[in-house]
Formats: sequence, structure tokens, C-alpha cells
Amino acid sequence: MGQSSSSLQDDEMSLDSGVRITQGLLERLDGKPTQRKPPGGGGRAATRSGEQRESAAAAAALVMQDRSMARLLERSKRVGTMLLKADGEEVERIDELAGELLAREYATPSRPRPCTQQADDCVRCYANHAADPLACAAAVDAYSACAKAAWQEALQRGVTS
Repeated sequence: MGQSSSSLQDDEMSLDSGVRITQGLLERLDGKPTQRKPPGGGGRAATRSGEQRESAAAAAALVMQDRSMARLLERSKRVGTMLLKADGEEVERIDELAGELLAREYATPSRPRPCTQQADDCVRCYANHAADPLACAAAVDAYSACAKAAWQEALQRGVTS
């Protein structure tokens, strides 16, 4: 009873009664949704050429996008290079101006070294009395008193170094 005919497509089968059973008929009877072929009978060849056209259009769009991105990247590189160059020049100029400002406005405070006269007297006394260093006790006491007074003065000003 179920002979298959070689003239029919693979998914079709014909019965002796003339009823044709296809894959689509079985799916419809089973309740599965089926895809209808587009009108015009183009079939698979029309679908393939449509897909090829869509793929070609998508590829052309990607090529255009790629070219656009390449141009934007090159422009971005040029701008970045110019910014780095300008930044380097600006840093050099700021360093130069800072040096000029420091040279013009800042001067190290110069205070006379305290007790230089008493220190010189001590050194001279020790040089003259190398055999008897106790003879320089008065010069050492004067230098010590001067140093203590200078230290107290520095503490009152807030300078200890």
C-alpha cells in the first residue's frame, strides 16, 4: 500500500488513492507552525539571493563604518599628538616662569651668625695658650653666655634650627 514514487520530492509520498502526504501536511496536522513559501514560486533560490543581497548590503555598511572609524582614529591621533606637544611646551614655560618668580621674589633670609666675636676669641686664646687651656676659661664663659642668649632669642622667635 505505501509505495513511494521517484518522481515526487523526498518529503512527499503518494498513496494509491491519489492523496499526497507531505512534510508540511503532517506538521499542520500535528499542530506545528509552518513556514509558507513566498508567493511567486521563487523558493529557495529567491531566499538565497535575498540573503546574499542583505549580506552584501551589511558588508558594504561595515566597510563604510570601518573607513569612517579609521578616519576618526587618525584624527584622534593627530589631536592627541598636538595636545601632548602643547602640554610639554606649557610645562616648560611654567617651569621657566616659576624659576623667574623665585629668583625675583624669594631671597634667603640672611641673619648674622650670633657670637662670632666670642667664638673667634676662644679660638685665638686656645692657639695662644696651647700649654695651659684653663687660661681661656673667661673667653669660654663669655662664648657660652652669648650662645645661651642667642638660643633663648631663637626660641622666642620660633626658630630652633
